[in-house]
Amino acid sequence: MSMPMPMPMPTPASSNDTMNMQNMVMRMSFFWGKNVTVLFEGWPDNHLWMYILALSFVFLIALAVEVLSVSPTIRAAKTPFLGGLIQSSINTLRIALGYLVMLSVMSFNVGIFIAAVAGHFCGYFIVKFRQLVADSHSGPSTNLSTNKV
Repeated sequence: MSMPMPMPMPTPASSNDTMNMQNMVMRMSFFWGKNVTVLFEGWPDNHLWMYILALSFVFLIALAVEVLSVSPTIRAAKTPFLGGLIQSSINTLRIALGYLVMLSVMSFNVGIFIAAVAGHFCGYFIVKFRQLVADSHSGPSTNLSTNKV
């Protein structure tokens, strides 16, 4: 059985073609820099302000994933079907956003990675902070392990 021959890389005709070919190469190790493709071809397009926008976008998506992970239970839905449909929709949105964060991190850009981790950190902090504030306003805990007999 013969093995297929690898296709040769075309030689660039200009320096602009060289830049485009370098962007097409999938990196397999972390790197610094604004010259990265995040989610869509040509974005952030090697501009610093677009790179900062991409970092902000990934940060906000990761934050949203954590906030949506604690979706409130639908209490008084008109029908159980409607309540289940709403909760399934929220879960589907959370999963889709999580996949977008994962695909962004697969660009292997350190800035994107840090933005994703920071977004998850801040989102988790917001969720737990709100939970602790709500618990402290609801009165003393009734945890039996801390009561003395």
